[in-house]
Amino acid sequence: MDKRNQLFAYLHIFASILTSCLVACAAHSSINEVESQVKCTFDAGLCSWHQSVNDNFDWTLISGETPTTNTGPSNDHTLGTAAGKYIFIETSAPRKLNERAALMSPLIDTWNHNYMCFSMWYFAYGSNIGDLRIILKQSKFVNKTETLWINSFQGSLWKQTTVSILPTGPFQIIIEGTVGSGYLGDIAVDDVAVTGGKCSNGTSGTNPSPVG
Repeated sequence: MDKRNQLFAYLHIFASILTSCLVACAAHSSINEVESQVKCTFDAGLCSWHQSVNDNFDWTLISGETPTTNTGPSNDHTLGTAAGKYIFIETSAPRKLNERAALMSPLIDTWNHNYMCFSMWYFAYGSNIGDLRIILKQSKFVNKTETLWINSFQGSLWKQTTVSILPTGPFQIIIEGTVGSGYLGDIAVDDVAVTGGKCSNGTSGTNPSPVG
């Protein structure tokens, strides 16, 4: 192959690589698109989130108080009234100790892989509260699942937690609730969102709410 043909061959390879890159880059989501995909008040349903098929039971969408007294909130966090909705895990029978319910975000893929801040409000009150976790599931170049946060607070109020996420490839956020040692273990979640950049603070809380 002479030098001219060799140059044309190199240019063809470079053009193919560039085209592939442009196609791949176009498929990545901007931070505004990610914010729209993740944000959910649950007032109109689960938004872009979905129930996992690899757990033991599902999160329940509800308005007002949970069915069991002395656990769970009386209203949602968004509106603070019976008109608003939130999700919760019902830990009464037939649920058993350590059974899991997992809610999953859509698959998110961003090009710049910069920090993001995930936030949610949760209500964990009752004498048999189990675990509530925020889990990051990454795929493509790095296939791993890691727990980013686990609840340590219990009380009769809605509390916010925030966790910083630095993705290395396509990822999903998983909200997982676990059944505790008895029926007084309802855990509720509301107002999930993501914003660009690191979280400015850790867990914070407000909005006292009567117990359901």
